[in-house]
Amino acid sequence: MLSGAALVAIVLVTGGAIYLTIFFWVTVQRVNELGPPKPPPGQH
Repeated sequence: MLSGAALVAIVLVTGGAIYLTIFFWVTVQRVNELGPPKPPPGQH
């Protein structure tokens, strides 16, 4: 069996990976919705 510390480490690493995956997925979705960055009004 795994020790308590190993179990906690596995849960933290797995949770962190899931969190980062969701964070980056949401970020990509927002960027796709906004489209390319628009130039400042003074420049053409």
